[in-house]
Amino acid sequence: MPADYAKKNIYQRVVAVNNHKSLFLNLEYNWYSGPSELQLIHEATETAINDAAANAAAVEVARYAVDGTQLAAPQKGVNIVRMSDGTARKVVVK
Repeated sequence: MPADYAKKNIYQRVVAVNNHKSLFLNLEYNWYSGPSELQLIHEATETAINDAAANAAAVEVARYAVDGTQLAAPQKGVNIVRMSDGTARKVVVK
């Protein structure tokens, strides 16, 4: 199960379908029950992987100039820093 879904409760509703055929007429129809009450099928849990990912400090993965070129080191002006947690930050280097 994907990690994002492991953190959420998952519910389902059930609808029963029954197919009927008429004995005397050439008719066929379906009977549908109303939807059932919501039933919990997965209760949210925190796993060690989720906890470790949430508690890990984000580190710099890449650094870019404003024009999009990748930088090897901080450069004077505005730098865009891509972090390991998927976020990006604008950093001003003097």
